[in-house]
Amino acid sequence: MNKVEATETFPDYSFKLLYNKPDHILLNGKRKLLFVNYKSSKHEIKTSWCIPILSQVKLPLSAPFACPEIQHLTVKETSHFILSTIDILKQYQVESVEIVLPPEGYSTYHTSLIAEILMSEGFGIKKVINHFLLDVNKEVLFEQFVEKIQVRKLKKAREKYFTFDLVGKKNVKEIYQFIFEQRQNKKYQLSLSFDKIKKILTEFPQSVKLFCVKDETKIIAACIAILPDDSTCYTLYYDQDLTYKSTSPNVFLLEGIYNWCKTNHIKRIDLGSAHIDNKPNIGLQDFKLNAGAYPSAKLTLYKEL
Repeated sequence: MNKVEATETFPDYSFKLLYNKPDHILLNGKRKLLFVNYKSSKHEIKTSWCIPILSQVKLPLSAPFACPEIQHLTVKETSHFILSTIDILKQYQVESVEIVLPPEGYSTYHTSLIAEILMSEGFGIKKVINHFLLDVNKEVLFEQFVEKIQVRKLKKAREKYFTFDLVGKKNVKEIYQFIFEQRQNKKYQLSLSFDKIKKILTEFPQSVKLFCVKDETKIIAACIAILPDDSTCYTLYYDQDLTYKSTSPNVFLLEGIYNWCKTNHIKRIDLGSAHIDNKPNIGLQDFKLNAGAYPSAKLTLYKEL
């Protein structure tokens, strides 16, 4: 008979989502971790949920989202697993749970199914924001689905002989500093410090990608991207030199990332959300839509236990 068990020792399970990995959670400092495991009748772990034990549990601690990896469970098994997890957290004197689910377009994780089960147990929607997702199709060129204005900007970038490149981790400070300065010019802040980015890169070198566009040797656009799983490229931070606004090297940058994803069998690009002070940034949302992306809701659910 299948059963749900909790343990404080690392299970024999390979987490698929970067933000679910214990080592990623522990980047925020040493925490007591609880592993809720769903075991088959043969005592094999079909899935595990790593949860930091706090009086007020927040999933994730410092990441865009997290969720139980239920892709190999039936609906009945999923419901049993999630409800059993809530009961276990009550036993650990957890007072409340807040969970930020992946955007619905991350179809692998069955986000809407998880949300329905949680809401049927009294979880309420605390927040909804949209991420903008771009499907990667090997048969389709980037310029085939972007708006005409973006195609014109791509043409200008090519006429200027801009170059796109994937650079190594030795360039991380240069890339971070470039993006940091562009955000400062706009009076925006980066949510992660350079030290935090460097720590993620050190711990998960294959999950961090650094892209840039150059005018000869000068960086004029750059991106720090995260691969949260083997299907997605999440553009954590990207920006361009405002003095090049007329040629919009950001569009050339996105085309380069799109082509890199095609070569590396990545199915989607997550361009992130577009907000300022918790309000939609309409201009940035339009830019992402014009670049061929579509909005996908990301839910934050909350319940006092």
